[in-house]
Amino acid sequence: MQVFSDRTEASEALTDHIQSRLKLELAVKERVLFVASGGTSPMQFFDLLSDRDLAWERVMVSLSDERCVPANHPESNEKLVRDHMLRNKAFVAGFISPDDNALAALMPAACTLLGMGEDGHFASLFPDSEQLKQGLTSNSQTLRVATPSSEFERISMTLPTLLNSKDIVLLVFGEKKKQVLENSQGLPIERLLKAADIKIFWAP
Repeated sequence: MQVFSDRTEASEALTDHIQSRLKLELAVKERVLFVASGGTSPMQFFDLLSDRDLAWERVMVSLSDERCVPANHPESNEKLVRDHMLRNKAFVAGFISPDDNALAALMPAACTLLGMGEDGHFASLFPDSEQLKQGLTSNSQTLRVATPSSEFERISMTLPTLLNSKDIVLLVFGEKKKQVLENSQGLPIERLLKAADIKIFWAP
């Protein structure tokens, strides 16, 4: 776990890291995929990355999960990404929905950014969801998820899909979430941490 003094420092370090990963892949591939997380934690990172120099016209952006709402809905992760990242220099990057069949041709992702809830969920793989086991094991690209934790049905990439990435970063803010990481036994996040070499960026 990389520990930062505050969220701005963490966001800046994450921006450097993701930019570097995308540049590495762009040097050897014509088109690369970046899988982003929704939520409020990556907003500052999105703003920073949007103004970095990259061959953005060759970058496709997708999401680890999405609420089943219109793309212009206030709760839409796509809207969040478009408002905060797909602007400035990144305006020319492409966007592809997580359940688009064309996504498979872009795999493996150059990098994947995930967040985590205080209940230990990542993407939309919630501990109280009936679809959790399927989401952790299915080779399907995505699945529909219903959870008492959300008023909206969701689409989530499955764990095997998320693991099909050359680099995975978990961005986590706050003491409560740090405690969850340190005591993750039996929670969805434990499966992710055990399945791959996850880089964790944490700040208070």
